[in-house]
Amino acid sequence: MAVTTAPKTTWVVTPTATTTGTTPTTSAAAGGCAGTKYTIKSGDTCQTISKSQKISTVNLLLANQKAGFCYDFPTTGTLCIPTSSQCTPYTVLSSDSCESIADTLKTSWTRLVSWNPELGANCQNIDQYVGYVICGSNPGGGWMDPSPPVSTTSTPTTTPKAHFL
Repeated sequence: MAVTTAPKTTWVVTPTATTTGTTPTTSAAAGGCAGTKYTIKSGDTCQTISKSQKISTVNLLLANQKAGFCYDFPTTGTLCIPTSSQCTPYTVLSSDSCESIADTLKTSWTRLVSWNPELGANCQNIDQYVGYVICGSNPGGGWMDPSPPVSTTSTPTTTPKAHFL
């Protein structure tokens, strides 16, 4: 019995060139800003800018890719203030609860938490936001009730009288 061998196959694999590292990100203020640009002034803090520009501190930081709780907030440069995030500003006090803020703003606790999800579904994070600005109205515009009350006014109708012969 004769032994045969298969021809030898050689595979050549060419590696794909790759780069390592991070891709730089661009702040919304540097590129397209769907709102207004704000130039940081001497003495500005993230809280004072939030209040004067009518935007929650969280939305200001998110829109400009800044660290949470104003950590290492810039003292110079330009920030984007998105129109879709503007609202009635409210600065959280140490004595505040979601209920007391809602009462002050004449709104519901549910609306307040929906406008400020960072507070937590049960408002358990409010203590972390003392001194920070939250939204006291719907960011970007008015609130519309998805199920408005049914009108109670009615148009009088006349019922024909039955005539018996």
